[in-house]
Parts: sequence; C-alpha cells; structure tokens
Amino acid sequence: MLNRGALVRNGFGLMQGLGIYIDTTDSHQGPFTPPASMNQDIEDSLVAAADRCIEIHLALKQSGYTDLHKLSGYLLFEIGRALARF
Repeated sequence: MLNRGALVRNGFGLMQGLGIYIDTTDSHQGPFTPPASMNQDIEDSLVAAADRCIEIHLALKQSGYTDLHKLSGYLLFEIGRALARF
C-alpha cells in the first residue's frame, strides 16, 4: 500500500483523514521488479509533488474554491497512479 495524506479537523472538530491510498500489489507481481535505485529520483519527485498537492488540496478546501479543490483532488489521484507504477 502506498499512502499520502493528512489528518485535519472537520467542521465539528473531529479528526478526518484526507489523502490517497493506493494498492500497489499488481505492480509488484511481474517477473522482474526494477531495483529501487533505478526509479528513486522520479519516485522522490512524485512523492514531493504529492506532499505539496495535499497541502494545496487542504488549503483550497478551506478557502471555498470548489472547482479548484476538485481539480487538486484529480491531480492527487493521478500522482497516486503514477507512484503506483513504481
């Protein structure tokens, strides 16, 4: 499992998880799994992008920019899919 997210308080003061969880099982079942060092730079960049996008996603949710919040959610989903390929 790959996850990126944060816990935030909702409008009622309760903690709520916000982020993504991705099952990467299928990407590890092939006959060959490349060494982590081969993909590390690209993966590290995507992890950094995911972390920043989560911050943006949270800020947009709090600011009330609904359309931008939806777009940042889609971006998080696509970053997660890209990370799952590693």
